[in-house]
This record gives sequence, structure tokens and C-alpha cells, in this order.
Amino acid sequence: FATQEERALVTVDQDFANILTFPQFTHAGILFIRSKVINPVVIKQLLDGALATISSDRMYGRLVVVSSSHIRIYPKT
Repeated sequence: FATQEERALVTVDQDFANILTFPQFTHAGILFIRSKVINPVVIKQLLDGALATISSDRMYGRLVVVSSSHIRIYPKT
């Protein structure tokens, strides 16, 4: 559904972080939240930080891994 609607997917599911399963530019972007603590407050904090840092153009078609210590974009830009 997200692909058909050209919407980015925000997830904590590691299966979506596999760039072989979800090659670049076959989707609108996957934002993977990596955290030992998964609750709405933590997810919102990490998501807010990522969205304030990364433009939607830079995220489009890529995997973005967000943790409390870093944000990584694959493939590297």
C-alpha cells in the first residue's frame, strides 16, 4: 500500500531494513527506528529528530536507519 501511494514507511520491524529485499528506488523510502526501548515516546523523539534533519528528497527511495546515536542513509549519498 505504501508503495502504491508513494508514501514512506516508518517501522521498527528489522525485516524492512534489508536492502536486498527492498532495493533502492522501488519504494518511497523506509525509515527504520532502531532502539532497545520501543514505546510511543521514544519513537516520536527519534522520528522528530530524523525528520528535522533529513529532507524528503534525500529520503526518497532509500533506507534510513535512525537510532539515538546516529542517522544513516543507505545507499550512502
